[in-house]
Amino acid sequence: MSRPSSLDIISTIIHFRKPEHQFWWEKTGSQLALLLKYAGYSKAEQYTELFFYAIHIVPELGPTPDSNGPLRWKSPQTPDGTPLDLSWEWGLEGKGVIRTSLEPIGPLAGTEADPFNCHETDAWIKHLDSQGLVTGLDLEW
Repeated sequence: MSRPSSLDIISTIIHFRKPEHQFWWEKTGSQLALLLKYAGYSKAEQYTELFFYAIHIVPELGPTPDSNGPLRWKSPQTPDGTPLDLSWEWGLEGKGVIRTSLEPIGPLAGTEADPFNCHETDAWIKHLDSQGLVTGLDLEW
């Protein structure tokens, strides 16, 4: 009998209230879980990273693509316009570091109220800072 993966366990604990959050979790959570596993993260580290991802990143990824496929707001940070980029820094001694880069997508992104999607990014950075969620977060620039 195989043991459940970190993703399986987190998926039984986290329940998203909004369909778009569930969509992003289902489309991207498994990718992050595999990267963490193969980069040599311990089970405890995998749980920590996946919880942080589910609670603080997934809800910021914005609306799902519509039935025709395009995203309502195309992020300039990735070639396909998705708001998320997961990457692997190979690191030293076989220990990789998994990095998550995202553009928080607000409900008003691309509208007259927020034509350049600035509001959500500013709010998310302030949230990270006020909650002390990122050690060494430097907002001087």
